[in-house]
Parts: sequence; structure tokens; C-alpha cells
Amino acid sequence: MAESTTADERFTGLPWLLWAGVMVLVVTATTNVAVLGSVALGCWVAMAALGGPRAEVGRLVVGVSLSLAALWALLGVAVQRPGLGGEVVWLLPEWSAATGGTFGGAVTSGQLHLAAARGAQAVALVAVLGLLAHAVSASGWLRLAGATWGGAARVWGPLLCLGEAYAAQRCDARLTRRSGFAGSGRAAVLSEILERAGEISADWFTPRLTRLGPLRALAGVAAVLAICLWWARGAISPTAWPEVSGIELTLLSLAAFILVGLALHGFALPRPTASDAVPLFGAVSVGGCWMLRERTGDAEALVVDFAQAPGLPVSVLLCLAVLPVLAVAAGGRR
Repeated sequence: MAESTTADERFTGLPWLLWAGVMVLVVTATTNVAVLGSVALGCWVAMAALGGPRAEVGRLVVGVSLSLAALWALLGVAVQRPGLGGEVVWLLPEWSAATGGTFGGAVTSGQLHLAAARGAQAVALVAVLGLLAHAVSASGWLRLAGATWGGAARVWGPLLCLGEAYAAQRCDARLTRRSGFAGSGRAAVLSEILERAGEISADWFTPRLTRLGPLRALAGVAAVLAICLWWARGAISPTAWPEVSGIELTLLSLAAFILVGLALHGFALPRPTASDAVPLFGAVSVGGCWMLRERTGDAEALVVDFAQAPGLPVSVLLCLAVLPVLAVAAGGRR
């Protein structure tokens, strides 16, 4: 039985979770800076286009992204990484730590390329998480969590409400400053955000607690143990599943957890909305292109040699543009 959504909620959680899984797979499997930058840029454009009460999350994501980019730029220059090749860009004073590791010395283009790729991966992952918190309300995520694991989801419920709590706190802080009152310190702000997230989660779950019967609960525990053992076997012995990467194994395990939980609770999902087509089309287009990367010729450009300029996986880049374009179109109809 499907649960209805309120009129002010444009998206439900499951389509965005599917999109995020595809994005995480792409981001962690490629070192092409153009692809990683396109993922981050697409998320930023989507957040700007969708707007709404959680727009503050987008501003936070941009700030965190700039900090990560600056950090990786510093590491790329300071930490010497031999064997990456490329031309020497400049020479710095060299210093070797007693515990190992060399800092400074010859800074090569390959070293800078590696730092740019790792920094772009971090920025892209932050952007994906930020868009999840921005697009779907806290109640939308809690509804999905409740439909998956019932009252047990109260354990991680506050984590799903951090975006909503942060946006509410920033709104209150602006009102406080306009009234001429002094703002709170950073520690107090963090404590307030965490407290708000806990309150949102508790208020949502309190009237909606459900309990499974003993047989269903036992079946759920057995299924969870089986999934954990399957994941652990692949993690401990990579040769057990040679065609499946570690991140693919983890994503498949998470998908199995969700399916088991939904089955135990009768697939009581929220009714999909028309706007859910945005993440669904985004996920299907990128996922399909990723599966066909060998045939489209994009595979070689996705994992690059840091000593050389990266190629452009045109098909993947075009598919990554689907989500921001649809988000702009959906945002314009508000």
C-alpha cells in the first residue's frame, strides 16, 4: 500500500537514491577530471535550479567543495609522488620526514594531475550528497527509511534530517541578525543543528512506529546476515567475485538491504510524483551509457594516464547533462 506525499514535496527518496548509486559508481571508478567536474557542476546547477526551502544546503556544498579543492591543490604541490611521470613544472625545497614520505622537490604535471583527479572525486561526492539533501525533504527520506526498516530506522533517522535542520538553522540565524541580536558560536550552531535533526526524526517516527511479527523479523535478520556474509566474502577475498569491483559489491549489498526491508514491510512506498522523472532519467541515461562504455569507446578515457592529458568520453559527458537540464526545466515550472 502506497503512502501519499504532501503537496509541497516534489520528489520522493527512492529515485534519487538510485541516481546517487549510479553517480557514486561513476565517480569512484573514473579518474577523468572532465567527467568528475561535470558531475559536480551538474549537481550545482540542479540545486540552483530547484531552489526551495533547502537552498542553504547548496551554498554549504559550494563552500565545502572550494575547501576540498584548496586542500588537494596544496597536497598536490607539497607531497611528492614519484612514478607518475609528466614534465617538471617547478622545483621546491625538498624535505624528508623521519617517519617516511618526501615533501617538496620536483613538482611534475603527473603529480598535479593526480591531485586534481582526487580533489575532483571528493568534490563530486560532496555535490552528490548535497543534492540528495537539497532535493528531498527530511520527511521524504524518513518515509523511505520507515518503509524499508520500520521503527529500526530511528537509529539513523537524524542523519537523514541534517540538511533540513541546517537550512532551518540558517534561516533562524538570519532572522536573529536582522533583529539586532548576536549570533551563536560555531559549537552552539553545530549542537543546535544536531538537536533539530533529532527532533525532526523523533517527531516523524513517534506516530508511525510499526512492529514486525516474529516470523518476518526472523526472516529479516537471516536475510541481513546472508547479505553481510556475501559482502564480507567479496571484500576479504576479491578473487571470489573477480568481475565485480569493491564499490559495485557494496552498492549491490545496499540495494539488497533496501529490497529486503521493503519486502518485509509490504513495499509501502510513497506514491511517485511527476518530478521523480528527473532523477530517474538521469540515472538510466548515465547507467546505460556506463554499461555500454566499451562499445561507445569511452572506457579508455575514463581511467587516464596522469602523465598525459585526459581524453573526453563524449557519450558519458552528454548523459551527465541530462539531470541538470531536466532540473532546470522542472525548476522553471514552480
